Amino acid sequence: MSTILQLTDIRKGFAQGAVRLHILNGLNLVIKAGEVVALVGPSGSGKTTLLQIAGLLAQPDEGKVEIQGQACEKLGDAARTALRREKIGFVYQFHHLLPELSAKENVMMPQLISGKTKAQASEEAKRLLGLVGLSARISHRPAELSGGEQQRVAMARALANRPALVLADEPTGNLDPETSAHVFAMFRDTLRETQSAALIVTHNHELARSCDRLLRLEQGKTI
Repeated sequence: MSTILQLTDIRKGFAQGAVRLHILNGLNLVIKAGEVVALVGPSGSGKTTLLQIAGLLAQPDEGKVEIQGQACEKLGDAARTALRREKIGFVYQFHHLLPELSAKENVMMPQLISGKTKAQASEEAKRLLGLVGLSARISHRPAELSGGEQQRVAMARALANRPALVLADEPTGNLDPETSAHVFAMFRDTLRETQSAALIVTHNHELARSCDRLLRLEQGKTI
């Protein structure tokens, strides 16, 4: 399997008054195509910071960030934005769907931004919503969908441009356990089908154990 994400000797800290807090301390991580990797750890351990660095939303103080072999840590803002648009999909705990758009239109939006035609975006949106079990709900707006359905739309949206890498921060954190397990199983299977690499931050240990690998972030490094 080809390597999608490689982090080498990543270090990141933040100033807190006169003291500097060292959040990531020489962290190394490799995720390959088709791998779904869970990341757990206590609050404040640096999980969200790690996702931001992997997603090119923040830069490390030191270390290398490579996506499909391309060094990213020194790229300018425009290049980082283009790479995020082309190769990275994001899923958040609170799905951030556009309320005035239907489920299909929400999934079409990132595709239209990336240059696909309306017809292409519509066809792919219908395909992805079908994969997550929402074929009958594509014309519904977020307010007309349940929490689990909204999160499935968000997951489909993250996959809309067939990203090499998907980053998820508590993607089922606001769902009940039964819905969480059901929604995540569909998401995981879709990731494997599309051969996207995924790094998923979660406090749900049942969900984490259903991934290909489980990493724990402690003292700024993965275990």
